[in-house]
Formats: sequence, C-alpha cells, structure tokens
Amino acid sequence: MLLMYVLLGNQMSRVSPFTYLIGGLLSTGLANTPVTCADNEFVNFSPPSGVTCGDHMQSYFDQAPGYLQNPEDTQSCGFCSFGDPNVFLSAL
Repeated sequence: MLLMYVLLGNQMSRVSPFTYLIGGLLSTGLANTPVTCADNEFVNFSPPSGVTCGDHMQSYFDQAPGYLQNPEDTQSCGFCSFGDPNVFLSAL
C-alpha cells in the first residue's frame, strides 16, 4: 500500500470520497467570508519615496488577491496575501 502511495502520490486523494466531502463543506461554510490577517501575518515593506502603499501595489492587486493594512501610508506598508477566500476555495 505504501508503494502505491509513493508511486501515485497525491493522485490518490481524488479517489477518496472524503476529498469531495471536505471540499464541499469548506466551500459552503467559508465562501464569501471576509478574511482578516492577524498583526503578525502582515508582510511589512517600504514603498518608493513619495508613493503611497496603495498606489505602489495597485498593479499587483489587478492580478492577485490581498489587501493593505494601511493603503494611504507612505512610510511602512502592511500587506496580507489573503484577500478573497473564494480564490483559495476554487482550487478545492
């Protein structure tokens, strides 16, 4: 059995009905739920001089999820990569 798991790897998870049960429960229970990062989960960085955090990250947000803790700040930006739970849940 271990040899089968090693050879097939993650493909076996699609065979188990529990994979679909858990995916269904998660997507129903967590869909459209607002995501809020804890203070220690933010990635902190400094934007270029004279630019706000929101302006600096705008092109990134056009393509990927996430949000800024302080979009109007020009000194220190706090970025959370979790913005829309539906993006994560669509992969289940």
